[in-house]
Amino acid sequence: LSTSGSVQLPQEIDPELAELEEVVVRLQWDAGKPTWMINSRVYDSLEDVRNTLATLAELQADLPVILDVAGQAPLGSVVDLYDICRMAGFEKVQFAASIKV
Repeated sequence: LSTSGSVQLPQEIDPELAELEEVVVRLQWDAGKPTWMINSRVYDSLEDVRNTLATLAELQADLPVILDVAGQAPLGSVVDLYDICRMAGFEKVQFAASIKV
């Protein structure tokens, strides 16, 4: 952490991820195929998601992670994503919830 409060990131990490207050990981499921997003950046593979989360956790493991999962995503994929966040070292992993009134 620098004195300004921003995280110094390796070159392979998107600079937009440098000043996070939370990490939002989205899992969309369209036509039987997953799509992942970390904040606003789209990732083509779960391995890319794993690598990015591992790097972020090394830099700031106390960031809260919010998993925003599409309702049609298979449970196994949801559990895999949760496990990746925990294995990366994040201390707080939560699920987003929508409330219908």
